[in-house]
Amino acid sequence: MQCKNCNTEFTDSYCPNCGQSATVRRFEWHHIVNQVIETIGYDRGLFHTLYLLVVRPGISIRNYIEGKRIGFASPFKLVLIVGAFTNYLTFTYDSFAAVNPEEALNISLPFAQEYFKYSMKYFSFFSLNGALLFTFFSWIFFKKLNYNIIEHFIFNLYVVAGQFLLMIAFVPIIYHSNDSMISIWIYGIFNFIYNLWALVTFAGYSRAGLIKAIFAVGIPSYIAPYFGYVVFYFSPKGLWTILDNVLG
Repeated sequence: MQCKNCNTEFTDSYCPNCGQSATVRRFEWHHIVNQVIETIGYDRGLFHTLYLLVVRPGISIRNYIEGKRIGFASPFKLVLIVGAFTNYLTFTYDSFAAVNPEEALNISLPFAQEYFKYSMKYFSFFSLNGALLFTFFSWIFFKKLNYNIIEHFIFNLYVVAGQFLLMIAFVPIIYHSNDSMISIWIYGIFNFIYNLWALVTFAGYSRAGLIKAIFAVGIPSYIAPYFGYVVFYFSPKGLWTILDNVLG
């Protein structure tokens, strides 16, 4: 028998050269199902982690960083899977194009309309960019926690996954709303409260911690649209057309 991978002749069940199985079956639907199950880790890790991000995000993330990691999906895995689904929804239900970006983001700059359109359609991408800002400010304001900047980045990746869940809930509301602008502002308020709640509980609640958390969340929340605009402005303009064609 000749190995389909490296062309080595062999007679056993596995190729002695590369290890590929002698039996190679055609792909069918059950292969896709198995791949999806393997990807999300059907050990309840993904869904358990999403549940914790809804009911007690800050404490759960702190436990993960400090070593209690059994049953948790990794933050990178989580944001990729939930972010992809979020992006599918925001791309499919594109009801933001008519919204005035100056009213939504207080931005009056070249390409502001295009930026707002793509920042909502590709919400996941711009949220991950914003995570870098939130990481810097949570690290600056909460250095006494003795978490390094990478651990703050892990915290903010989980928070971004929570934001994705919030956007998933709001997409149909925004899409069916008679006034998308009001729905977007309501989403923004909920998003701010979620970020604040996660950071305060992550740091351990105190009055001083609450004040610092307001600044640590409020400052990057204000800067994030401008930061995203810079990313959009300097990115190849053809990139967004290509993404539209591929995903459309």
